[in-house]
Amino acid sequence: MNLISAAQLSAFGWRGITDTMLTNLNNTLTKYDITTSARIAHFMSQCGHESGLGKYTQELASGTAYEGRADLGNTQWGDGPRYKGAGYIAYRP
Repeated sequence: MNLISAAQLSAFGWRGITDTMLTNLNNTLTKYDITTSARIAHFMSQCGHESGLGKYTQELASGTAYEGRADLGNTQWGDGPRYKGAGYIAYRP
């Protein structure tokens, strides 16, 4: 079941929408119980803000500003760049 359509993403301002992106998005919404209108609106707003409406899937900064940030869990040398933002709002291990 699709909770959000390509037309809705497009109306929100997203560009370059693919079938894979739409499938992954709807699977994520279902998996994490982001299924109410309010939850979907908040999630999509946050994703849109963090990614420039889907334009960026990796944080533009190098990640060095996060080096040594124990409050973020970056306790080992290289953790800052290693765990900088990737995906629409996710991190990469």
